Amino acid sequence: MKRLIILFLALYTSVSYSQTGVNTNNPKTVFHIDGSGNNSQTGTPSQDEQKDDVVITNSGSVGIGTSQPSNYSSLEIALKKGLRLPQLTTLQIRKLDSLSSSSKKNGLMIYNVDTKCINFWVKTEWIEKCGDVDCIPMTGTLGITRDYVTDIFVGVAKEYSAYNVENVSRYEWLVDDVVQEGEIYATFTYTPVNTDQVIIKVKAYSCDGTFQSAQIDEIPNDVEACQNTASGTLSISPANPNLIVSETTTFTANGGTNILSYQWAVNDHVQDETSQTFKFTPSDTNPVTITVTGIGCDETTTTTGTVTATPQTACIPVSGTPSISYTPLVVSEQSVFTVSGVSNAETYQWYVNNSLQSGQNGTTFTYTPQNTSSVTIMVKAIGCNSSSVSNSVTSTPTVACQKLSGTLKISPTTAQVNPGTTQKFTASGVTNAVRYDWKVGSQIVQSGVSSTYNYSPTTEGRTTITVTAYGSCDDTQSASTSANGVNTNFTCKSAGNWLKPGTNCTQYIKCVYSGSALFSSYTYTCPTTSKFNVGSRLCSATIARCPY
Repeated sequence: MKRLIILFLALYTSVSYSQTGVNTNNPKTVFHIDGSGNNSQTGTPSQDEQKDDVVITNSGSVGIGTSQPSNYSSLEIALKKGLRLPQLTTLQIRKLDSLSSSSKKNGLMIYNVDTKCINFWVKTEWIEKCGDVDCIPMTGTLGITRDYVTDIFVGVAKEYSAYNVENVSRYEWLVDDVVQEGEIYATFTYTPVNTDQVIIKVKAYSCDGTFQSAQIDEIPNDVEACQNTASGTLSISPANPNLIVSETTTFTANGGTNILSYQWAVNDHVQDETSQTFKFTPSDTNPVTITVTGIGCDETTTTTGTVTATPQTACIPVSGTPSISYTPLVVSEQSVFTVSGVSNAETYQWYVNNSLQSGQNGTTFTYTPQNTSSVTIMVKAIGCNSSSVSNSVTSTPTVACQKLSGTLKISPTTAQVNPGTTQKFTASGVTNAVRYDWKVGSQIVQSGVSSTYNYSPTTEGRTTITVTAYGSCDDTQSASTSANGVNTNFTCKSAGNWLKPGTNCTQYIKCVYSGSALFSSYTYTCPTTSKFNVGSRLCSATIARCPY
């Protein structure tokens, strides 16, 4: 019922308004489609509104993108888009030729995907327009051949092929010098009607206007009835070919009976080969479908065999010697290993002490040692067909350096150290020190792990004691102190004497008589260093020593 109502409404619209609108209540012609339904309800649609419109006028004109095609146009396209012609292969065009006579094909236009040319039919032949390209003259020497498996018979079609030339613009076939309408391709099928001698001739035309010709003289035999037709199903070996770009693979047709010739095709493009074997060399990695059909007498055929494959690029094995660079191994710190010097590698494998590291397949590998044990890192570069090269490095991790912590001090900060005595100095205040250097003045007197130094001067005077602490990160700190030393044994430079009352002891001021000798040989040991004057070399203590 619903369909009847819709049909009634359509008929009512057509009768009432003499115009039919689809997606619009405002049709402007006999038949008007508004693709988006965006036209105005009244008046003439704007140019933007007409972009998705299709109309048919009462004069039969068709408009696309316009609601007002000109009366002189059968088809008028107002859109800013192209018109794409039907895309046909040469084989499909040949099948099209067999559907109608030449007069019915006049004006027919298609695009040949094999020759990359626009073809249009004029009178008796296809005319090709291949664009404004440079002319590449025809090369080679034209030849003509046919299937010689069987002889030529009256009433039996025989296919002839032109070969051995390249860059041909078109062919022309003649039978007894009569041009065969529409036969402009490299193959031509002829069926003799009697046993009279016939000349099959082909001309190959170059883009520069020159041509070559070749011919075969034939004498057909009497009609031979086709007793055994081709039958069966063909298969192709190899059935699962491993096609390699630029490498040739030979295919063989198997099966079928009463086969006189074979027709091979690659992606629906018929090949010249008619024997049981066919050689194919892929030029790229696009998928390929290869078919073969067995042909018998009276053009009977077998069931077609098919194989499909995707060509691969040729294997170039991995080559070179892997070179491994890496940052020094330090315990608990990451080290990055990088491989170079390898060509054609598809993936990598990294090993630590012969243990494969899962998921590590790139040119870099990160490793963190946990101790100072020696470790061997190996990399294997792997290419196609399991080709591989490898190399390894062995290294011993070190402990991470530790900088000095704290502030270096030396004690005591000052010291009185007289010749013949010893003073112990101690460095403190820092941790992580691996060595101490002790200097007296500018000369290193002790180097090692000891943080103490015993200083024993042999001469009097003031000097500087310096200690330098070293961390394992080559960092240092230094501290200094001073030491002053004096010699309390001296020679008298002056003396006085006086007689101590009530005694027979002669007391010498600042020097004490110690024997029968000159004053210059008298010696005195000052009881305290505080009373010794280094400059005057005199002792201010007054001490008498008499021979009681």
